Amino acid sequence: MLGAHRASSARAFLVALRRSHSDLLPAARQLAKDAAPARARASSTRRKMAATGFLSWLQPPLREQASADVAHLTTAEQWSWADAVRAHAATPGLLLGLANRDWLASSFGARFAHPFLRPAFVNAVARQGGLLGYAGRTDAMRHIFGDVLPEAVLARQTKATFNTAFHGQATRSFARGWDGTGVDPHLVDVESLRSCWLAPRVHPGTTPLLQAAWLASEAQSTCPR
Repeated sequence: MLGAHRASSARAFLVALRRSHSDLLPAARQLAKDAAPARARASSTRRKMAATGFLSWLQPPLREQASADVAHLTTAEQWSWADAVRAHAATPGLLLGLANRDWLASSFGARFAHPFLRPAFVNAVARQGGLLGYAGRTDAMRHIFGDVLPEAVLARQTKATFNTAFHGQATRSFARGWDGTGVDPHLVDVESLRSCWLAPRVHPGTTPLLQAAWLASEAQSTCPR
């Protein structure tokens, strides 16, 4: 909600023009990328995904379709920062994730709440940001929370990661002996998924597959033969 969208590069360029000419060239390059036609942005997104091994655990046809879908979502983003923020809050993936959390919380008699996704907050931030929004997350944080949070929090450069909580030594031990149980080999490349689980940094998108594989393996080992 507070991150960069397409118009953020225009804001960053204007900021660099006024304050820091050393940042002007990188800002201009990013502006050119974000203002490029949809087809060019889609091609750039797909090249980036291919270079980073995006969804490498999927079988090639499915990976190609997923890459095309992600590229489409990327290029469909509107130029207006305000419109992009409102659209982001209504994306199917985000809504599905919220629905899953609601279901999980309700099963324990609890209620899940995400203040930054409440319609009143989303609309207020969109109105405040307007057409060009903010130059980036730090700029947005300073504008919205500058009077209540210290600068060290507003401008932090790091982000917490929690992958190691469920991708530790036990996960790697399981992956080494895993026989592919629990995933559909027509959709998932078993060996690529195993390599992903054995990598130093595991992509969080594979966590549901890890859980499914472990549960299926446990069920298989406890079933009478």
